[in-house]
Amino acid sequence: MMGFWLLLIFPALWGIGAHQRLRRLRLEAASQCRELRLALYKRYDLIPHLAEAVAGYLKHEREQIEQLIALRTQATQSLDLLYAELEHLRFNALPTLLHHEARLRLALNGLLNTLQQQADALGDPNVQRWQQQLQAQVEPIYLRQQEFNRAIERHNRAVTTPPASCLAWLLRYRPIALFEPDAVRLPKV
Repeated sequence: MMGFWLLLIFPALWGIGAHQRLRRLRLEAASQCRELRLALYKRYDLIPHLAEAVAGYLKHEREQIEQLIALRTQATQSLDLLYAELEHLRFNALPTLLHHEARLRLALNGLLNTLQQQADALGDPNVQRWQQQLQAQVEPIYLRQQEFNRAIERHNRAVTTPPASCLAWLLRYRPIALFEPDAVRLPKV
């Protein structure tokens, strides 16, 4: 009779423990995503200031500056959508954010390359200040991206490793995409 109860209690305790571990890993990933969001927002907030500072020097590149601002808006909206999903521990908006972030990085690098060819713009202290502030955001974003990806890898490992993968499947915990905007393949225009 005691063996029968052990056969019922042990799987129940294992299930509770596995569920708590999966949930903790998902909460850790959400926390790291919030940290990454703050780092990205700091850069997103600098982009309009840089665009305003270089607008006088790059009048012939007005379309490039407008495209950069539009891409920043799209990336910000995707980031806000992902943040709203984090309340329910969902990451469905992450692929959209990755796509917009990749396009934004490409456009920002294009503007900075164009700016490098303008000697008079490079001498402007206002342009230099915004360029330096943008450059200062690269490392914090990279570090937050690495922390987020490590949390996602731990989560994905737990979700795909048996026997916890059975419970994860029942709870609809699926592997989450890593935050690697540089790996996103953009269509050729």
